[in-house]
Parts: sequence; structure tokens; C-alpha cells
Amino acid sequence: GAAVAFAGETFLVLSKSDPSQHATFEGDVLILLSILCVSVGYVCGGRLSTLIGTWAATSWSLAISGILFIPLFIFLTLNVEITTITQASWGGVAYLVIFTCILGYACWYWAIGQLGVGAIAPLQFGLPLVSVTLGVIIFNEALTFQIFVAAITILTGIAITRKA
Repeated sequence: GAAVAFAGETFLVLSKSDPSQHATFEGDVLILLSILCVSVGYVCGGRLSTLIGTWAATSWSLAISGILFIPLFIFLTLNVEITTITQASWGGVAYLVIFTCILGYACWYWAIGQLGVGAIAPLQFGLPLVSVTLGVIIFNEALTFQIFVAAITILTGIAITRKA
């Protein structure tokens, strides 16, 4: 099931509409490092949530990742003037912190703690579908046949893993 969903993800990535866009080695390395970090975080957070509770596990996860992020944040913001950041940008940051980081991770760790990583992890394959759907709804992006085929493949893979 995971292989089928992964094939759908791969097809989704490779079926982008603008052939002039291409991936870079640096981008691929960043994605792989991100996958490694999030995998470790999910396993540790899920196990920790059963020991100390969901909110404590979420808090520790955010605190540790925040501390690890500080050097990169400093490097990336050396030439940024804080007065040039718009209210809409600050609103976006607030949304990401509240909904994605705090509430999202709390729900995720709770689910992993209750059902285990094996039962919950395959749902990650559905996240690109949420992004594509929001792109279609909010930004009027085209829902191409290739995207439709990728979505069906991903959903089929998720269904297979859920039944296993």
C-alpha cells in the first residue's frame, strides 16, 4: 500500500505543468533531511505522548525543534529588516504556529500514541492532496488528468495500508 501511495506521490511531483521548472540537488537534500527529522520527531513524539501526555510531548517537540532552528533562522534573517514584514505575513506566521505546529502536532502525537505509527503514518501520503485541493479551490489552479490519476493512486495506496 505504501509503495502504491509513494508511486502516486512520485507521479504527482513529476507531472508538474511547467517543464522548465526542475528540482535541484540542494532541494532534494533538504527534503531528505526534512523527512529524516520529521520521522524521528514523529516516532519520539508518539512514544513520548504515551508517557507524559500529548500536550507535554508537543511542547517539548516544539521547544527542541525551535532551539535547533535558531542558527538557521539567524543566518536566513541577517539581511531582513523587520519593519518590511507585512501584517499579512505576521498573520501567516501566527496561523502556522497555532494551527500547524501547536494544534496539528498535538492531534498527530495523540493519534500516534493511541493507534501507533504504523496505523497513522500512511495518512501523510494524503497531505499533498490537501495542498492540491486548496490550490484548486483558492488559487483556481487546474485540476489536470495527471493530478487526478495521481490522487486516485495515492488514495488507493492509503486504503491498502489502512486495511493491512
